[in-house]
Amino acid sequence: MPNSLSRSTKQRCLATLSDGSAQCPNYAIVGATVCTAHTSPGGVRTAARRRLASLVPEAVERLGHEMRTAEKPSDRIRAATAIVKYGAGPSEVSLDEAKALLIERVRALVVPPRELPSAGEVDDIL
Repeated sequence: MPNSLSRSTKQRCLATLSDGSAQCPNYAIVGATVCTAHTSPGGVRTAARRRLASLVPEAVERLGHEMRTAEKPSDRIRAATAIVKYGAGPSEVSLDEAKALLIERVRALVVPPRELPSAGEVDDIL
């Protein structure tokens, strides 16, 4: 049965069936090249998480650019919300700590700073 959690990748698992007759029909997990049936205990998932986490700074930079250049205020707020909602960082960090850190990083990207919604406005949106 295909791995429904990672269908968005559209990448097939690169492993072969146990008899070696064909490629595995499952989809690879997000950030990896193999499905859940062919992962080692935590190794592939951990590596996939690391690869995806390495993309966060670039995503934050692109969203920061959108916040600076979007014509509509709603687009700027949507970009800020996406940064806070999806770029929260590792799960060991509390949500409040992650929000504070991301807001600080985003404020550093935005020129002039007053265009960025306050933390209270972001909380109201979420």
